[in-house]
Amino acid sequence: MFINKVLGLKNTKYEISKDKLEKCDTSFITKAYYNKEADVIYKRTDMEVYFLIEHQSTVDKNMSVRILEYEVEILRDIIKNKKENKSNNKNKTELKENPTIIPIVLYTGEEKWNEKTYITETQIQMPGYTNKEFGRYILIDANKYQEEELLNEEGALSKIILLEKSNNIEATYKKISKRKLKKYVKEI
Repeated sequence: MFINKVLGLKNTKYEISKDKLEKCDTSFITKAYYNKEADVIYKRTDMEVYFLIEHQSTVDKNMSVRILEYEVEILRDIIKNKKENKSNNKNKTELKENPTIIPIVLYTGEEKWNEKTYITETQIQMPGYTNKEFGRYILIDANKYQEEELLNEEGALSKIILLEKSNNIEATYKKISKRKLKKYVKEI
């Protein structure tokens, strides 16, 4: 099977047999409420892994964005369907982890494909910031900061965090007001 060849699984213990794949519905509704249609989506029947196969006959400079959009919408659709199935059938188990979607672009055009294949390769890089994992977020856990530390920070975000985690907003606001703050911080 070609998927095994592309993924480097051919002749390994991880090789996927044809009976472990089923074709899925390829149309889904995006957040913006317009129809999108991927070319082919297969699901592994033994695990929550999907293969998105997109045929492309011309070079598309926005392919990485399109693929990302398809992946997000497919995930959204899978999660929504799992929730609906669970509410309709109490015996269904809840989806504890997000499924994996493996996107494959099948290019058959004559021009050389010269576009980047990963969205972070197409983005402007900010000097000094090295996180290149798209989809990973930075967590600010307010519980890890002490009140005094947040009071001493200059920016507005620290004051917002302080107010959010406060049990007595009025008292916290008084403590913040006693500090010498920049005008924009006071306004916020």
